[in-house]
Amino acid sequence: MRGMPLPIYGDGSNLRSYLHCEDVAEAFDVVVLHRGDQVGHVYNIAAAKGRGVVDVARDICGILGVDAEKVIRFMEDRPFNDQRYFLDGEKMRRLGYVFTSHPGVSCVFYYMTIDCRTHTKRTTRSSKCASS
Repeated sequence: MRGMPLPIYGDGSNLRSYLHCEDVAEAFDVVVLHRGDQVGHVYNIAAAKGRGVVDVARDICGILGVDAEKVIRFMEDRPFNDQRYFLDGEKMRRLGYVFTSHPGVSCVFYYMTIDCRTHTKRTTRSSKCASS
C-alpha cells in the first residue's frame, strides 16, 4: 500500500456483492450451457450475501500485514452512495450456480506476486509495490 491511506467513503457499512472473476466466468458457463425455457432472460450474478466495504478493506489489510486502524481513513460520503447495492441471484442458483470464492480478498494474492511497474511476475513474494 506504499504507506498511503486507504480511503473509505462514509462509515464503510455499505453492503456490496463482491465477486471474483473466476466466479463470474463460471456463472457465464452456467448461463451459456443452460438450454431451458429461461434462455434470453436476464441473470444476475451475485454472491449469496453482501459484505461491508470496511470489512473487505480490513481483510485486505490483514493479508498485507498492515494495521487497518492506521491506514483506513473515513471520508465524507459520496452523494447518492447506496447503502446497499445487492442483486438477487436466485435465478442463477436455480440453474446450479454455486458461489465459491472469498469475495474481495482472493485477488490480493495475485497482486502480491506482480511487479507494479512492469506488470510481470515477481521473483520474490512481497506485498509492497515499488515506487514509480
